[in-house]
Amino acid sequence: MMVYDAIMHQVPTKNIPLLIQSLKRRLGAALDHVPHCITVEHIETELGVISYLQCAEALSANSNATFTCDATTQEGVHINALVIITRFVL
Repeated sequence: MMVYDAIMHQVPTKNIPLLIQSLKRRLGAALDHVPHCITVEHIETELGVISYLQCAEALSANSNATFTCDATTQEGVHINALVIITRFVL
């Protein structure tokens, strides 16, 4: 869960193993192994695949959906977004 939390808080993948190791020392936690940054990158990729599947599920479960595009520049980086609005009921 520490890897997931770090990814969700946009910690760069190369820093996540170092962060976990540091937290381990501070908390006195007994962790045998800290994931390598390649493993963290694979986890991040899998989370992306899961989000694609969730989008596909939401769209296939609804007969109506609205698509919009949005863009902005944040800290000198241009960011594009595709927004899907639907009423998804579990």
